[in-house]
Amino acid sequence: MSILSRIAVSLILLAACALAAAADPVPMYNYIDAPFILPDGGIGKDLTDYLNAKLAGKFTLHLSNVARSKLNYAVLNNPEFKGVVAFTNPAFLGDEGKTKYNWTDSFMTDETQVVSTTAKPVDFKGDKAALKGKTGGGILGFVYKPMEPELGTSIKRDDAASDDKNLEKLLAGKIDFAIMNESAIKYLQTQPNFAGKFTVAKTPISKITRHLMVDKRAPAGLYEALEAIVKAMPNDPQWKAVLSKYGQ
Repeated sequence: MSILSRIAVSLILLAACALAAAADPVPMYNYIDAPFILPDGGIGKDLTDYLNAKLAGKFTLHLSNVARSKLNYAVLNNPEFKGVVAFTNPAFLGDEGKTKYNWTDSFMTDETQVVSTTAKPVDFKGDKAALKGKTGGGILGFVYKPMEPELGTSIKRDDAASDDKNLEKLLAGKIDFAIMNESAIKYLQTQPNFAGKFTVAKTPISKITRHLMVDKRAPAGLYEALEAIVKAMPNDPQWKAVLSKYGQ
């Protein structure tokens, strides 16, 4: 075989490998409830479609919705994990120094808030002492660092699987307040069974930014491609339309 023939074969094999890598879907996980997960899709599905369109076949993301507890033990602790986690933050995954994973810029802002019923409002102005002796509803597997160490000690904690379940517990008088994201309560308050029944404390527990976490074992070039897309998202009318669709 001539040198030119060998070079041609090598190039064909490299191209085939590149196409195979591009065709192999990269898992992207979402652990945030409504409006990120909805029966007809939610922000998570719309984000996946948006990113895949921008990636234009170079990479393909495949969305999986999982509970936070499952994300912790079955995904992040899996040595074979080579994917992406959407809508998260370095503090949520214990990577404040951004050394364990690769992180994109933020593409969405949110707040963690104290939600209670209009019939029995909880007056929270940033002082955790005001919640002492009360029972707060969180989400199983979630860490609420701004509320620690009081949450779970002087402030009782009673978790549920989802935000809507915590709202149901509030209405039933089983908890005094729920710890929820602004994105969730804004959406859930539009639902007939919850509309007009809840109040949100004027002072948030914390303000947060949402990012994509890209594992360092992910396919080469994926992080750079996603970071380039994310940097343009805040000013992209297409992404703004997605957020507006869900009242964000």
